[in-house]
Amino acid sequence: MSKSQQEPTQAHFDELLSLIYESSINKEVWHSFLTRLSYLVHSHVAFLREQNLMDGTLGFQINTYHDDTCFSLNQGYYYLIDPFIDLVKHAPTGTMIRSTDYFDDNALKEEECFTDYINPQERHHVMGGFIDRDNERSTTLGLQRDIHQGSFSDEQLDLVQQLAPHLKRALRIGRHIETMQAESKHKSKIVNRLQACTIVLDRHYRPLWMNASAEKLLKSDQELKLGKRGLQASNAEKTGALHRLLDTASSLGKKSKAPVSDQLLLQSSDQPPKILLAMPYSESLGKNFAPATQAAVILFICPQNQSDHNAQILAQLFNLTAAETRLLKSLGQGATLDQYAIESSVTKNTARTQLRAVLAKTQLSRQADLVLLYQQIPLIPRD
Repeated sequence: MSKSQQEPTQAHFDELLSLIYESSINKEVWHSFLTRLSYLVHSHVAFLREQNLMDGTLGFQINTYHDDTCFSLNQGYYYLIDPFIDLVKHAPTGTMIRSTDYFDDNALKEEECFTDYINPQERHHVMGGFIDRDNERSTTLGLQRDIHQGSFSDEQLDLVQQLAPHLKRALRIGRHIETMQAESKHKSKIVNRLQACTIVLDRHYRPLWMNASAEKLLKSDQELKLGKRGLQASNAEKTGALHRLLDTASSLGKKSKAPVSDQLLLQSSDQPPKILLAMPYSESLGKNFAPATQAAVILFICPQNQSDHNAQILAQLFNLTAAETRLLKSLGQGATLDQYAIESSVTKNTARTQLRAVLAKTQLSRQADLVLLYQQIPLIPRD
C-alpha cells in the first residue's frame, strides 16, 4: 500500500474535527472538510445534503462533484430511486453504513439507478448515512468511489462513524448561530428605522450597541461625543448630569422594574435642544459584554425633528381641543409652561388650566409623563 493509500490516523481525525467545528461558524469550510475527508478515504465524491421534510425542498448542499451535470442528476431523480438512500432511511440516525455490506452485486445491477447512473459514473461503492434527522429536516453524508478501488475499509467506516456525532453537533450549532444572526438582523433593522437615537451603554458609559440614527448623531453633533469616559456632553457639568442619569437608570435595572428612571434636557446656544430618556437594561448581555452587568438604554429625541402629526395623533386619541394640542406640542418639543404661555399669548393661569385638562384626558398625573407620551410617538417606525 502506497503512502497515499494509508488508512486514516488520529492526526487525520483531529484535523477533520477541527474543520467540522470551524464549519459551524463558516459554511464555506464544509467544502474543505468534504475534500479532505474524500481524500483520506479515497473516494471520488463526497457530499453533505440537507432536505426539508415538510415540503421536500433542498436546504444547503455541499459536494466535491466536478461535473455539474452529474451532480444535478444525483440531486434529482436518481437520488429518489437510489437503493442505498432507501436503505439509509431505515438505519438509525447517526449510523454510517457501506453498500457492500447490504447489496449483492448481481441484484444491484438490475436496479435502474445502477444501470443509468451508478455504472456510467463509475460510483459503485457508497458509504454514509443520516447525520441528523427530525420531523422538519434530514442531513445526509455520502461518499462514493469507483468499482476498481473496491469497498471502503473497516477503518474508513470507523472514521466516518466517529465523525458522525460531531457533524450532527456542528450542524445544529450552525443552525442555531444562523437563527440568532437572523433574529439580530431583523431586530437591528427595526430599531434602525426608529427616528429616536438609541444607545445601549454599560456601567462605564461605553456604548455596547447603537442604531443608525445614534451613529449619525454622534458623528456630527457638537453637544455629545464618545471619549475616554464613554459618552460625554460638551462640558463637565452636563457630562456629570448625563452620567448621573445613566447611573440612576442602571441602578433601577438592578433593583426594580421601573420603566423610566428620569429624563434630561440638553440645551446650548448653537444646537437644537435634545431630550434624553434613560431606561434600565437588566437583561444578560452575554459574556462578550462583561463586565457590563448593569446597563442602561438611552434615547435621544430631537424635538425639532418631530412633525406636526405627533400632536395630531394624540389629539385624535384623547379628543384634545386645538388649544390643548398646541400646548402638548409645545411642551413635547421642550418648552416650559411659562414659555408656552408667552408664545401663545395666554396667561399663566390659562396655560395651567389647559395643562390640567390635557392631564385629565390622558389620565396622567405629571407634566413629565405627558412630555414622555408625546415623545414616544416618533419611536414608531415610518417608511
